[in-house]
Amino acid sequence: MWILDETVQNIIKEISGRDTFTEKELKRKLKVKENEIRKVLYKLHELGIVYPIKAVVVKEGKYDYMWGVKVKELKRIFDIVVKREIERLEKEKESLPEIVYVCEECGISFEFDTAESMDFKCPECESILMPVRNRRLEEIVETIDKLNALLEAVKEVKVVKAKA
Repeated sequence: MWILDETVQNIIKEISGRDTFTEKELKRKLKVKENEIRKVLYKLHELGIVYPIKAVVVKEGKYDYMWGVKVKELKRIFDIVVKREIERLEKEKESLPEIVYVCEECGISFEFDTAESMDFKCPECESILMPVRNRRLEEIVETIDKLNALLEAVKEVKVVKAKA
């Protein structure tokens, strides 16, 4: 989950409260590759948090890119990003079956309808497919819990700053 990555969180913390910034500023300050920074910025752009302003010529053939910040408050940025990820995961969770049928020899899994159409036998090795809980569902629930914990941590940081 991209938002749980420490580098991503550091980029978000660095741009919050600013009007504009360049990719090279972030690179120097955070010691992160520009390509990684750009991937995060594109995702934030899709969410309406930042927007590209212009390319700045550093020297012939070398460019830096300036970005603007639409949403400046750290809590609000995390709120937007985390809630969008939780929504996406909830939709995925709804579409997944609780039980899948797995070949213990090959490790291939199938949903009920597919397994039934194959008479619950593996197409590769003819072993019997065994019903097991869908691990992806468990992963999604764990990730949602982590995302909710991140939201709470950001709220607490704001409360601490407000008291100081």
